[in-house]
Amino acid sequence: MITVHPPQIELSQTEQRLLDQIWMDEEQLARVKVRPPEFADQYSPDFVSFDPDGNQLEKTQFVTRTIERTVTKLKRLWGHFGSKNSCCLAYICEYDRGQTDICMALWIERDGAWRKAFHHENANFG
Repeated sequence: MITVHPPQIELSQTEQRLLDQIWMDEEQLARVKVRPPEFADQYSPDFVSFDPDGNQLEKTQFVTRTIERTVTKLKRLWGHFGSKNSCCLAYICEYDRGQTDICMALWIERDGAWRKAFHHENANFG
């Protein structure tokens, strides 16, 4: 059983719309199997992630790993703006092989564009 107590901060309409857009972008990155070139622009140039053994994954390694898996369900737990140009998402991701992970993603706004800068999964959480 997962118990989550999301931040109790009320978002403005503008912040809520932005959070919803960032979540839609996160869902697209998790579900799309063929990555057109514009998808690379959704990741920050300094994007980083880690595999379950703690090894660093660079953007191309992470994207390849993501394409190899099929997401069956995503459930947003919460989203929080750490500052006006950073947003952290927490969500549950279920895969076709019965694996359930809890994920954290950090999105950063730079030069007017929001890009994913960090991703972490707690593999086999559920």
